[in-house]
Amino acid sequence: MFKKFNKHILRLLTKKSNVLVGVSGGLDSMVLCSLLIESKIKFSVAHVNYNLRKPESDNDELFLKNYCFKNNLTFYAKRYDLSNQKNSIQEVARNLRYKFFNNIYDKQNHTHILTAHHHDDNIETLLINIYRGKKINVFSGIEESKKNLVRPFLIFNKDELLKYALKNKLKWRHDISNSSNKYLRNKIRNILIPKLKLIDSNYRNNFKTLIKNSKNKKIFEDIYLNNIEKSYFQKNGDNVIESKKANWIGYNTKSIELMLFRKYGFFKNSEILKILNARTGKIIYSKT
Repeated sequence: MFKKFNKHILRLLTKKSNVLVGVSGGLDSMVLCSLLIESKIKFSVAHVNYNLRKPESDNDELFLKNYCFKNNLTFYAKRYDLSNQKNSIQEVARNLRYKFFNNIYDKQNHTHILTAHHHDDNIETLLINIYRGKKINVFSGIEESKKNLVRPFLIFNKDELLKYALKNKLKWRHDISNSSNKYLRNKIRNILIPKLKLIDSNYRNNFKTLIKNSKNKKIFEDIYLNNIEKSYFQKNGDNVIESKKANWIGYNTKSIELMLFRKYGFFKNSEILKILNARTGKIIYSKT
């Protein structure tokens, strides 16, 4: 696994990189730390304590503090109290987490932020997208690299991480909340995925192919749309962006060209076509 990781990580960053790693103390993030040490890539550790599992949350933080001291790693910790948060805990926690990571990134001149999301997380995200009715890039899953954020573990699944951890006798913290089916992601992980595995033991590879094909399709779509955008949208003398109705004759709700409107906040193709066929003077506004 190390050879595969080392080869892959150097496609995403360099040996001179100075990365910040988001670490919970769980299996995934501890394997990432171990592989980065083995790869001799400079990194610091950032951990968020939400105080949701007292005293276990404090023990997670102490475990990482000791780990960083032992391995001569800079350790950044932040505490929030979400114990009384009733709704959207996972979303609130995620926003706070990345706000903290980006704040350290800006102040300490890091080159990248790394997280330990893996292929199984990617499958769960795809299924969540389907369940929630996401209409844009439904099957693309998690992006491996976006701006300063890199997720080098998307090429590995959970079983591979566990095998590496056991072989190298790593220590990690168990989050008991992962066994609870209170959250949608946990329901998918603990109920739906095992049933998929029973139906087809090769389900991971099937999803890998789906995600790869979807991402390739998106790349080609983006190239095409970028090439034609100037033909469809122009700025007038008042710095207002215009598109002539004549450009859109013959298009329907499934026309890929309508995706150009998404840049300006319009996502519903039926509404776009409605105004293109409306009387002069009709106006619709996007949220932006």
